[in-house]
Amino acid sequence: MEFGKHLIFSTHFFTFFLLFFAISGLFLFLTPDGFNRRLILIPLGLIICIYYIIALKNFYKNSNTMALIKGVGGIFLILLSITLYKSIVSLLALYTL
Repeated sequence: MEFGKHLIFSTHFFTFFLLFFAISGLFLFLTPDGFNRRLILIPLGLIICIYYIIALKNFYKNSNTMALIKGVGGIFLILLSITLYKSIVSLLALYTL
């Protein structure tokens, strides 16, 4: 039964994560060309990280320190996984040409 709770937590978080990716893409699409896009991406990244830390603290009943360590590590691993996935897809696309 514990697996179901973790599945719901993961689904909830990644829905929030993908929603923020969509919102950031919309904001980046609507910004003018000369605008510094990091002014949008950094606050959205911080919001995702803070949301993940708070969600870990509330769901798993962790201390603030443990939630912070798990949150920063988790976000790092998620972003690393996305980067590796994009690299592998790009290499496979080039290989199949």
